[in-house]
Amino acid sequence: MRILSKPPQPQGQRSFLNLRKLPDNAMNLHQIWQWLRAHWRLILRTYIIIVSLVSFPLFILEEATQMATFGTWAFKNTRDPEGIKAGCDQIEKINAALKGINTYFGWINPFGYTAYERYGQAVDYYVAETRKAANAPGENQPRNTYANASTRNKTVALSLADTMPFGKYKGMVISSLVNEQPDYVAWLTANVERVKFAEDVQQALAKKSLEAQGK
Repeated sequence: MRILSKPPQPQGQRSFLNLRKLPDNAMNLHQIWQWLRAHWRLILRTYIIIVSLVSFPLFILEEATQMATFGTWAFKNTRDPEGIKAGCDQIEKINAALKGINTYFGWINPFGYTAYERYGQAVDYYVAETRKAANAPGENQPRNTYANASTRNKTVALSLADTMPFGKYKGMVISSLVNEQPDYVAWLTANVERVKFAEDVQQALAKKSLEAQGK
């Protein structure tokens, strides 16, 4: 009886088939090296695809966290505790999803894993500090300034005792501003419709103008 020999394997499939028969053939290190050399492009493409599938959701969650952070910062500026708490709740949900994906799958990209791990810790710190601001005394009272989102498009009435709520002299008392920069106050009165100075400011400005003319 004639025993037919097994037909030779195609050159492109030999290493792959040998790998599948690892338990039977007891593949040595040389065979493993030959297989890696023959399929390194496939391995690299597969790795890049897997890394992309993990990194892209992490990137989207990072962007979502930043958007929620920006929104919460607006509530912080206007001292709206309910808005701050709602924003922090949203940030924590997004960050929990980000940390979950990074914990279970992020290890496939060691550099990205470390970066997103630190990012999650930074977000936790931001939320904790922002919640403290929401619970601080006086934070339940909205600021009566130009920066208040509820009055951003409304006229702001300022007296001598108030502080400048915007611009390059932000934080300066209006009475000091009239004495030191009367031209700036006059320019605001003539050109900025949302700013209205009270009668005491108008009188102080007129007095300052007369003093300047007398000199």
